[in-house]
Amino acid sequence: MIQRIQTLWTIIGAIFLFCTIYFDIYTFTNKADNNTQSAQLLESMVNTILFVLSLGLSLVSIFFFKKRAKQKRIVLISLLITVFLLVNIFFSTFGDVNNTNIKISFGLGIIFPVLFIIFMALAYFGIAKDEKILKKSKRLR
Repeated sequence: MIQRIQTLWTIIGAIFLFCTIYFDIYTFTNKADNNTQSAQLLESMVNTILFVLSLGLSLVSIFFFKKRAKQKRIVLISLLITVFLLVNIFFSTFGDVNNTNIKISFGLGIIFPVLFIIFMALAYFGIAKDEKILKKSKRLR
């Protein structure tokens, strides 16, 4: 289980996604009075649900190492949920801004879900590579 590289990619991705809760996603700055307001991931209920689903699925996928097809599906679903989480963050960020005096700056917390997507994609391709190797070895028998 742990010797497979995609397990390591999944664990590293889950760690990055978990780090998202400790950093600000974005910051609003009002240019008129320099009032600053930060937002974190778990402030929105939809973002919290998507975060927990994505993190939970990525951790559960580690234990499906013997069932590669199911593991691939779980990794792909987790990846898609995280993409939807990022889209939701961007739409909620720019949906809140209806004033031209507000400056938006994204924080460090927005990078971690992107890194999670990259590592889950690496895990997905690693699982596909394992399937390909196993099919090739079965053909040789």
